[in-house]
Amino acid sequence: MTSRRLIYVALLGLTIVLGLLSRSSLVAVGSPIRHYAGDTLWAMAVFWSLAILWPEMKTRPLGICTLAIALTIEISQLYHVEWLDCIRSLKPAA
Repeated sequence: MTSRRLIYVALLGLTIVLGLLSRSSLVAVGSPIRHYAGDTLWAMAVFWSLAILWPEMKTRPLGICTLAIALTIEISQLYHVEWLDCIRSLKPAA
């Protein structure tokens, strides 16, 4: 594993820890951090994951790919059919 990939793995790990902390009891329930940090850190985790897969890719294309993935997932949440809502109701799929 290249040193660049190791850095990205470490940053992904840090992002995951921060995401879990943002949902913990250490952050007040009504806090904007608790409300928005999870989605922001999730997108950051996607960015680091793509960087791990393609460490030589420049930042702009990685950002565009991350944006495309995030938008696809957000837009897909507007689509409601019974079988898909059933899957979404499961904890791992939420």
